[in-house]
Order: sequence, then C-alpha cells, then structure tokens
Amino acid sequence: MRFDDTLTTIFAQPSASEAGRIALWQQVVDQLAQNKRYRPISEVQRAWQVAHDVRADVPIEVRRRLAAALGPMCRSPDIVLLFSTDLPSVAAPIIAQAQLSSADWLRIIPRLPVPARALLRERRDLPARIHHALQSYGAQDFVLVDRGAASRAEPAMAAPRTDMPQHAKALARDERPARLIRRFRFATEMNGRIIAAWDAPSPMLIGIDISRMAEPGAAGVDGIAAGAFRSRSAYRDAHLYVPGQGPLAGDWLVSGVPRFTQESGRFLGYFCSARRQPRGRHRQGATDAGTDLPPLPDGLRHFLHEVRTPLNAVRGFSEIIAAQLYGPVNMGYRRRADAIAREAVKLSEILDEVQLFGRLGEDTFESEIHEKMALPALVAEIIAEIHTAAELSHNPLSFHADASLSPFVGDADLVRHMVRRLFQAMLSAATAQERLETRLVARGRDIVLSVARPMTLQDAEDGVLFDPGQLSAGTGTGPPLGLGFALRLVRALADCLGVRFELSRPSLSLRFPSHQAAPLP
Repeated sequence: MRFDDTLTTIFAQPSASEAGRIALWQQVVDQLAQNKRYRPISEVQRAWQVAHDVRADVPIEVRRRLAAALGPMCRSPDIVLLFSTDLPSVAAPIIAQAQLSSADWLRIIPRLPVPARALLRERRDLPARIHHALQSYGAQDFVLVDRGAASRAEPAMAAPRTDMPQHAKALARDERPARLIRRFRFATEMNGRIIAAWDAPSPMLIGIDISRMAEPGAAGVDGIAAGAFRSRSAYRDAHLYVPGQGPLAGDWLVSGVPRFTQESGRFLGYFCSARRQPRGRHRQGATDAGTDLPPLPDGLRHFLHEVRTPLNAVRGFSEIIAAQLYGPVNMGYRRRADAIAREAVKLSEILDEVQLFGRLGEDTFESEIHEKMALPALVAEIIAEIHTAAELSHNPLSFHADASLSPFVGDADLVRHMVRRLFQAMLSAATAQERLETRLVARGRDIVLSVARPMTLQDAEDGVLFDPGQLSAGTGTGPPLGLGFALRLVRALADCLGVRFELSRPSLSLRFPSHQAAPLP
C-alpha cells in the first residue's frame, strides 16, 4: 500500500501571501473533491480545516469558478456541504450538478441551508425519494420570520402583506444604491400574492399578485402564469412585469412550481425563479455574427481545471528554489527557476482569462459584490500600475477626471479588470512614444470613461478590433491574449456590469449608468 502524499506537497508550498492562500485553498479543495484513498488521516483533517478557514480569504469569483469546474465531477457529499454554506451563486453549480448517491443525498439534506435545498428542488434528474425528502421541508423552508439582519447563507423572508402595494411609491422610497440584478427567487402564499423574496429588494415585489393576468403597464404576470396558478401546475418562462425605475424594473421571465403539504396535500402557494431575458452579448459597434458569448465547452473547462494543480505546483517549487527557502542554490538554477515562475504566472493569467470569458457566457453568472467605489481613484491606480509595468520613461496614459463625480456601485474587482484590459488593449497597439488621452467625465447623470484610439487603430473597422487574431504589439504592455480577445472580454464584462461599451473613431468609452451611481453624501 502506498500513501498519497499530494496534500503534504501542497502544504509545503508558500502560503503567506494572498495569492499563496488562494492557490492553497484551490488545490486543497480540488484534492478533497477527488476523494482519494490511502491518505494520512491527519493530512485529510488538516485539509478540511484549511478548506473552511481559508475560504474567507478567497475572492468570490475564484470560489465560483472552482465550483463550476468541480460541479459535473463532484461525488463527495462533504464537498457539497462545504459549498452549500457559501453564497447561493457559489453553491449553485455544485448543488445543480453533483452526482451523489441517493443515500448520500438523504444523509446531507437535513444539513443543507434553506437556499441550497431550494436549488436542489430545481433539479429534475434526482430520484423521486429525494424530492419526497425535500417536500418534507416545504413548510419549514417557507416559514415567515423576521430575523432583522439576514445571514449570508440564508436570506431573510419578509412578513406577508395582504394589501396590493403601490409599486411606484415603494420604488421611489427605496433610496439604497441600486445594484445589477440578473435573477432572483420568490414565494407566494395560497392566494397568489408574493410574500418572500431572495436576492432582490423585497419592497419592490411583496404583494404582487400572480394569480391573475395584470393590466397593461401594471405590476403582475401574463396569462401563462395566471392560467398555471388556477390549475396548480408548473410553468416555465412566463412574463412578469415590475414597474418603476429600480433595479427590478422591467420584464422578467418567470418559472414556478406549486407547493403542497406532504401530509394532506393542501396547496401552499408557488416557489418561483425569475431571470432577465437572455442578454445581447454585444454593444454598440459590434455587428459581426461571432460576437455572441458562448459558455466554455465541458472539455475545455475540464482541461483548465486539470492543468491548474500541476501548474501551481511548478510555480510554487520554482519560487522556493529562486528564493533559496530550503538552502543555497547556484545562480544558474535560480535564474532558471525565476524564469519558470514568471512563465507560470503568465500561463496562470491566461487560464484565468479564458475561464472568466467562459463564465461570462453563462446565464448563471452574476456578481454578488456591490460596493461603492470612487472611479477617479480606481482609474488613477490602474494607470500607475500600467506605467510601472511598462518600464517606460513617460506615462503612456494621460488622465483627467471631473471633480465631484458620484461613486459607482458594483463589483470593484470586475470593474478594475475591465478598465485594465481596455487600457492594455489600446496600449498594445500604440507606438513606443505615443501618449493616449484618458478622460473620466460626467455626461448627464452618467459617468463616462474614454481612452483615445492609438494612431494605428484610428481607421480600424469594428470587426478588426474584435478579431481574436489581433495580437499585442508595440509597448509590451498588452493583455495576455492580445487586442481582439481583450476587447471581447471588455465587452462581456461591461455587459455583465450593466456598463455600455461604446466605440467611436476618436476613442473607446465605458458609460457607467446613472441608476448605479450612488448619490454624493
């Protein structure tokens, strides 16, 4: 018998830095998901401790990517439990795709948080006994309680209302910074009024009646949902309309299933999920047929997942050698190790880029981070980083920002990535001494970030800009996969963030919409 010492190797890698802790968590969870035999019990226990303790240091998007990669291959009930206590968007790929035995599902269902059980109810590939077990929690999962502050794992449910709300007034009173919402879930009582909502501001939804077809322009559903309600049957892709100007305003596609008590079969209401209609994946100036953004094929997603563990190991040991952590190493080997580590970093960045691009193509992709950010400071920081990395005597980007711009509310990491790739894409086509003008200005109530086109792209057609074959050249500050891929990624990130990516002859611009701008204090 030979013990698997992979975990020992992983624990030996440096983990003091933020990047080190992220890599440690990814590798440990990946190994635990493989559920290999013949491992020292102490190492496995330590691995589970790391998986739980280090998770808070790992960005949500990294956790979400790993969950998406592990989902189709997950056969470990303990991994399902680990991810089920995370945010719903992180848990969703695992809950929706894990391949557990019926016995394992029945064993862990009582330990799953309410949102995880709600996600599990949406699966249609599970045996009937699993759905019977879930039905026994129906009354508990939809009990109406007031918890004050909702926990991250289980969203609080609002108290029921018996009167139809005046939605326009409710929306006007909601002065919190709006956030981009792509999907949410809600529950109704037996008469069809919404009494609870997940992942959406409750005042905009509570009281809407789905039992009858709404009048034109009024809050409510179409005849598909109303007809299904009367017959107590499930339905898919009915239409819900929410009036007003808030983040939920507009049209939604709604699917719902009826809820009944297990004992008497008494009708309790509906559990529904709503999503925006499929998004157009391209913005102004992108007219070629290949601009739709597909999700990654399963084979490519699996490859990206499989290559990370050896790549991280190569990088880790190269850094150990270059830093002489285990003793003196001659200069030749240190130079070689340092070069290998740098190449591993570049390759890891490419893998991240491809994986992010694929995730943006999935309808389930949604950022759950909504924080205030000062765009002038964020843009100035990115420009300084690019200047340092370019190692040029002059700063290749000039920058002007209007005074007193409102903060923007969104995912700062995604915004930073989008802006950085836009700047890198433009600089990759600039000449060595060219200086591109960058401006951040108020246009009406919107905030517009523009960067001048370099001379080589002044007359370039839009199709040329988005051509994946357009590789980086010029200053050496280009994005890892070239100009065309970078601009496609910028366009996809803008679409996800609710930002408009605009192309004109003198410049390329990102228009941050007014509904996501937080008012100045």
